[in-house]
Parts: sequence; C-alpha cells; structure tokens
Amino acid sequence: MATRRKPETLEQRALVTVLRAARLRFFAVPNEGRHSAAAHNHFKTLGRTAGVPDLILVDRAPIDGSPVAIEMKAPKGRLTKPQKVFHAQMIDAGWHVIVGYGFRDAVDQLRQLGFEGL
Repeated sequence: MATRRKPETLEQRALVTVLRAARLRFFAVPNEGRHSAAAHNHFKTLGRTAGVPDLILVDRAPIDGSPVAIEMKAPKGRLTKPQKVFHAQMIDAGWHVIVGYGFRDAVDQLRQLGFEGL
C-alpha cells in the first residue's frame, strides 16, 4: 500500500482537501514514483527535475505577493539533497517554499503568509 510506505501521501491528501475547501488555486507536481530507465530519461527530456516541491500555488502569498510552493513531508520526514538544492534556488528567485511536516504544519505556515479560510 502506497500510504504505508509514503505517509506524506496521506498528509498531502489532507492538505489538498483544505486548499480546495479554501478555494485556493494550485496544482500538484507528480515527480515521484519508480520508473524504468527509459521512462526516467523520457520524463527528464520533458523537464522533470529532482527536488521540485509537491504543490505549486497559483494564488500568491497575501503578505507580499510572492509565489508559494509546498513540499509535504511526514511529521518525522526529511528533505533529500536535491530538494534542499532546488528549494534554495526557488527561495533565491523570490519564492516562499513551505516544508510542511504534516498537513497541520503546512496550514500553519500558509496562515503565516496571510492565507485565510484554512
């Protein structure tokens, strides 16, 4: 079962429910999963990039108008090296990158950026 091996899947599903209820606009970046070498290379030629956050908000942060990306982790999860590198690049480019250790943590961080109705 995927949720047993990837507890952040449950956390992301919970966050997606909250984001939809708040009518925020966002999309998921389906960057996970195991693929054959041929499929991996195919996706890479299409722009797949290691470390890209799980969710990208279309709505910008109310506090400053910056774009927002969310990486979901299980409460005791850790970022990978590619995630740390890519997130730093996004932050350097002016993004807010939330690392939510559970959906409640992500919601709290979104509230700190001025999002209401969560």
